[in-house]
Amino acid sequence: MSPALEFGDVHLSYGSRQVLNGVSCSFAPGEVTGLIGPNGAGKTTLLRLALGLLTPTAGACTLLGRALRQWEVRDRARALAYLPQSNEAHWPMLARRVVALGRLPHEASLERLGGADEEAISRALRRCDASDLAERRMDGISAGERARVLLARALATEAPVLLADEPAAHLDPGHQLQLMRLLREEAGRGTAVCVTLHDLALAVRFCDRLLVMKAGRIVAAGAPASALSDKVLAEVFGVGALRLHDQGGRELLLVRALEEG
Repeated sequence: MSPALEFGDVHLSYGSRQVLNGVSCSFAPGEVTGLIGPNGAGKTTLLRLALGLLTPTAGACTLLGRALRQWEVRDRARALAYLPQSNEAHWPMLARRVVALGRLPHEASLERLGGADEEAISRALRRCDASDLAERRMDGISAGERARVLLARALATEAPVLLADEPAAHLDPGHQLQLMRLLREEAGRGTAVCVTLHDLALAVRFCDRLLVMKAGRIVAAGAPASALSDKVLAEVFGVGALRLHDQGGRELLLVRALEEG
């Protein structure tokens, strides 16, 4: 199966500072790919390239088999749903109206939504356990509740590629697990899901593949157990790990300081 999103030898610089240095990777339909690495590794920059917000200094970006530069803005917005890192959406808008923004690439109007739009909005709210928030204003709900509404907005687009930048950051543990299950479910529908994460335990538990970034390069890639080897954990994150397995044989990762032995 062809990649839904692909980067080929991508370089990007801010002035004299090189932010991405020869990044080649792809994101496949039906998979959750975790993009992990320390702060400043280039994870968010890679997502912004996919969104067309940045232009690479060199290299190629391809979306659904077409060069990214060939896409019209509205068509790209239908193909790529994006959940940004910040959830500072303190708007005096009802949550349902915010989720409806995810339908704008489909030429919907907030004042005149079609039946398919209304169904997509209700379905996204329900999947994110946010139906009870639909008639509440964004400036009157908690950070965790806002995060769930913004995820619903991304899901309402029903795009074949979903990019999520640190979506678990403002959620309590229960909703973090729910969010990652949602991303797995979305991949099960055939969506190519790329999610940046700092929580390595969540990455190992829920991602099909991991791309480990450091200083603008991909230094490891593959299944979680191989991508997060003891060597990679030490060199990239400065930590060790205690590796356990659940009853189904799935690896669970507990991070520890290197001096803990």
